[in-house]
Amino acid sequence: MTDNYEQYKKEIYNPETGLYDQYFLEIAYDSDSETPRSWDNLTKMIFFHKKYNLGDDHNIDVEDYANWEEMEDALREEYKPVYLAYVSMYDHSGIRIYIGKGSGWDCGIIGFVLITEEDLKNCCGNDPKYRDEKWLEKAAEEEIEIYNHYVQGEVFGYRTYVLKHCPCCNHRIEEDLDSCCGFLGDNWEENGLLDNAGWDKFSLHTQVK
Repeated sequence: MTDNYEQYKKEIYNPETGLYDQYFLEIAYDSDSETPRSWDNLTKMIFFHKKYNLGDDHNIDVEDYANWEEMEDALREEYKPVYLAYVSMYDHSGIRIYIGKGSGWDCGIIGFVLITEEDLKNCCGNDPKYRDEKWLEKAAEEEIEIYNHYVQGEVFGYRTYVLKHCPCCNHRIEEDLDSCCGFLGDNWEENGLLDNAGWDKFSLHTQVK
């Protein structure tokens, strides 16, 4: 992990010493995180960009197609997707990927996101509710958003430790408690960081820095 992003403190009474121990939660950027595209994903992301290496690995050459519509037809023929959508990227002081046909200054189409029947069955089974167009669209949007956090560098880790009073000399002793990384997005409650660290949102009232 890199330098601290945020640090919080809470005090808990220690009946053994009759004093309050100070507990700390340090949250930092995780610069060594793996791409979420290495996970067991529902979607396939087939992207093309001259500057960035984005999406999933594939052997499709964009030069083999006259336009995006021709590539779309080829993808539908090859994958028989239950869901397919265009994906665009906004690139200006950072990048953001989104579903839709982008056009204009600093944005444009970079490829497609799709879901195959095979991947859907392996992930979700045969329940018809998972074939609903709105459900499929939401599932694709969620994976795009997860990937957005990664490409934007919004990946974090934490370290927790406590400063205890030594019962012999009353000096403070630092003791590591836990650490973990790979949390996507900066909402500590939604991304599971707080739960994993054993804290809650009500414990974040004292920010050290």
